Amino acid sequence: MQRSFTLRIESADEVREFICHPGQSIVQAMARQGASEHPAVGCRNGGCGVCKMRVTGGEYTLGRMSLAELNEQERQQHIYLACRVYPTSDLNATFIGRK
Repeated sequence: MQRSFTLRIESADEVREFICHPGQSIVQAMARQGASEHPAVGCRNGGCGVCKMRVTGGEYTLGRMSLAELNEQERQQHIYLACRVYPTSDLNATFIGRK
């Protein structure tokens, strides 16, 4: 049985922790724990850019994301759409959002 992971998400005014089960995206884990009003939860399908985060630690896999919302420089800096980041270990990230 796979274990759950702890997500530590920083934003401008707080640090929140969430439990993420294997196969869940960061946004799915956040929404499941009542954070659906968090500014990082948008369309949930990789197209709007609202959930843009910089992953600062941990292991993960990526799903498809809109190239219109992320440029190559951002991807090289580990900036992704949280709705398409699937943690495979405990993970730290900083919320950036759509700018």
